[in-house]
Amino acid sequence: MNPPDAPKAARKPKVHKKAAQPVKHHRLQSLEEMAAEKDRISSRGGNDEPYFSKHCSSQFVFWQKNAEQGNSIAQLLLGNCYGYGFGVQKDYAEAVAWFRKAAEQGHATAQNELGERYHNGEGVEKNEGTAVAWYRKAAKQGNENAKQKLKELGL
Repeated sequence: MNPPDAPKAARKPKVHKKAAQPVKHHRLQSLEEMAAEKDRISSRGGNDEPYFSKHCSSQFVFWQKNAEQGNSIAQLLLGNCYGYGFGVQKDYAEAVAWFRKAAEQGHATAQNELGERYHNGEGVEKNEGTAVAWYRKAAKQGNENAKQKLKELGL
């Protein structure tokens, strides 16, 4: 048990008695679950906009804090907020900046999103070569949307 006056860093993490594993921060799990849900919806050809319109305004500050600390999932989610105008004013250039940060860390969904922005000229100058390069990186990691886009482009 931790003494009440122990510094935060010196305290032991709470542990579930059954699993004997440190308790994960609920909101971090939420980030991972939200990103996975986005992937599930969009990979089935569904519209993920209603899902994000529901969560962006309530989670924006939390995502922004984590994105600024380098969390690629939060960067992806923040990019979606800016890209669709959920919880903030739509800003394609800001969306691209967040997608790029996550994509450069190897996040496949962000790589696909960045490919889409280059393909459509949203927030960046339209550039098919750059779009294809990002689609290929995402597809190499198994991103189904990127694979489909490459197929549509005849590549």
